[in-house]
Amino acid sequence: MRLNLRARIWVAWRFFSTLLTFGVVGAGIGFLQGEIAARGSLRPEQMALAEGASVSGSAFALVLGPVLYFVFLGKDLAAEEFFGIVGGALVAGVVTAFVVPVWEISMCATALTTIFVTAIYKELRKRKTLAGRS
Repeated sequence: MRLNLRARIWVAWRFFSTLLTFGVVGAGIGFLQGEIAARGSLRPEQMALAEGASVSGSAFALVLGPVLYFVFLGKDLAAEEFFGIVGGALVAGVVTAFVVPVWEISMCATALTTIFVTAIYKELRKRKTLAGRS
């Protein structure tokens, strides 16, 4: 089945806008983690860490986000699911950065929480689908 030009443009735009969203969200979460992890440092050092964390968070989200979105969630992500996944990642990252002010540990906690919350939403979808069939 061949896609016409309009359908190809729509698919390309959806992919690009998805990547852009993941990049911006990852940058924001990374920036907050960097700010909190470096809270005892001098301001120039704190900003440098926050900027680096922002870039790393964005890059990490550009890899992890599409995999979770396109592979595990099947592209039909409800807004409440997206907000729940992002919120879970944000809370885990910020709390970890506050408790253990090592940015690398906070980054790993954020990634693991993102995967864990995505798995929960996938399981909830499966149960909702099974419940609807009975």
